[in-house]
Amino acid sequence: MTEVRLPARPRVISIAAGALFASAVVLLVVWIAWPEQVVSNGGQVFFIMLWTVLAYVTFRGAGWVRYAIVAILLVTLWGFANAVSPLEAIAELAPWEVLCRVLQASALALLCLPQAHRWFRAVAALDKDG
Repeated sequence: MTEVRLPARPRVISIAAGALFASAVVLLVVWIAWPEQVVSNGGQVFFIMLWTVLAYVTFRGAGWVRYAIVAILLVTLWGFANAVSPLEAIAELAPWEVLCRVLQASALALLCLPQAHRWFRAVAALDKDG
């Protein structure tokens, strides 16, 4: 099985994948160093794995990752909207949770730039041809 060579990866893709992976690392560090801050160990492990996988597939050229991030962030917003007091729910976020959301939203913004879109399209064309 031969590996398909990806087109030159734009810097925004590498930065976005790094931001997603950094989000997973933040979650891992909090889980290990401050376990009392973690509400659900299973949930924490799930999101550590999720953001790690999303970082990897971003780096490998899976354009669908943008839609996955949008879906995850929309579910987060839905949770705030359904809280008894949405502003209080947002205000009660721990600094590490805010950092993760900023990293994730920043990655999404980078992945929606034209050069990222062109690269994802080029990778998809290679997959279709190969």
